[in-house]
Amino acid sequence: TLFDTLLRKIKMNKFDLQQHLRAEVADIREPQCPIEDKILVDTNVLYFCYYDRFSQLDILGTGPAKYQTIKYPAFLNKLLSSKTILFVHKIGLLEFANTVAKAELQILYCTINNVSKIGEDFTPKNMCRAYPDEYRRIQGQLVCYLHSIKKTFKLLNSNISIEHLLEDFLIEWQDSLADPGDAMMVAGAKREGINSVLSDDAAFVTLKGIKVYTANNAAINAYQAKRKN
Repeated sequence: TLFDTLLRKIKMNKFDLQQHLRAEVADIREPQCPIEDKILVDTNVLYFCYYDRFSQLDILGTGPAKYQTIKYPAFLNKLLSSKTILFVHKIGLLEFANTVAKAELQILYCTINNVSKIGEDFTPKNMCRAYPDEYRRIQGQLVCYLHSIKKTFKLLNSNISIEHLLEDFLIEWQDSLADPGDAMMVAGAKREGINSVLSDDAAFVTLKGIKVYTANNAAINAYQAKRKN
C-alpha cells in the first residue's frame, strides 16, 4: 500500500519527514528528557518491553533493533519511578497480541521445519490450523504477557458513541501519515486529556497536537532540523 511504502521510506531515512511533521518530539535517550504525568504507550513499546524471546527472532533475522530493546524499557522504568500514569488503548493491546502471536508462530515454523529463515508459505492462520496444540500453548504465553501489562497500565476509556468515535478519529487522521489504528489511539487519548505518546513509530509525528517521546532517529532528526529552520 501507499502507507507501507511511505513507512519503509521513513525507516530508511529516504523520506522527507520534516515537511509532514506536526507534533513535538522528545528524545528519550537524553538524560534531561522531561517526564509527563500521563502518557499513552504504543504497541511497539509494549512489544519491546514485555516480549522476552527476541534471541530466537534475532536468529531468524526478524528481531528488533538493539536500541529498541534497551532505550524503551529504560525509559519506561524511568516513567514508573516518576509515578507517571501509563495508558494503553485497546487497539494497542490487540496489536500487541497479534505481534507476539506472529512472532511465536514464526519461531514454531522454523523449529518444526528446521530452518533459520521464514519461508514464503508461512502464514499465521495456516500455522494455527496445522498445529492447534502448539497454538494453545502460545495463547497461554500471551495471556501471561497481557496480565503483566494489566498490572502496570490503565486502559483508555472507550465508552463513547460511534458517531463521536469516528468524528474524533477523522480529525486526527486527515492530512497525517499515521495508520488508522494509531490515529484512533491518539483520538482516544486526547479525549481523556492525554497529549503525549511513547512510540518508536516515526509516523506518529505527523499527527498534530501531540508530543511524541521516542528514540527513533528519523523522528528526532526531522524535529531538530525543523526547529533550526
